[in-house]
Amino acid sequence: MRRAHKLAQDMFLELGTTHGFDARRSFSRQHPTDGVWLTPRSHGEEGGILVAAIEVVASESPKTILGSIATLEIVSPALGIVLLEEEEIARRMIAAGESRESVDRYLNRLAESIDLQIKRSRQRLQRWTVESLRWRHARAHRVRYNIC
Repeated sequence: MRRAHKLAQDMFLELGTTHGFDARRSFSRQHPTDGVWLTPRSHGEEGGILVAAIEVVASESPKTILGSIATLEIVSPALGIVLLEEEEIARRMIAAGESRESVDRYLNRLAESIDLQIKRSRQRLQRWTVESLRWRHARAHRVRYNIC
């Protein structure tokens, strides 16, 4: 797992904990995800309900993206999140000699492809970016510590 992937995963888990969910790194061995939020056991019979699951996409492979979406559909959370790790993908492409314009065009096509797959799904899925995850994380901590 790349460093950026782990940082996104950790931020998602911390965000879930901040919101009062039980956060885990994966749904199950059979259906691994990059993180899940569950209702706490203190909710009695409703404890352990899968509220959110995330799949971090840090690869350019369309097959990987389809696999991530399929995993979210199988585990069936109330909200499935496909996090497009644009920064990591851009870093790798630029290191391989691609121009910034080429990288931007590619990332736009990749986002459109993910959005199209999400529209085809019967599951409630959203595409997030690392920037939007950082915003949610920072906002949750400001609210939690009354720093508004």
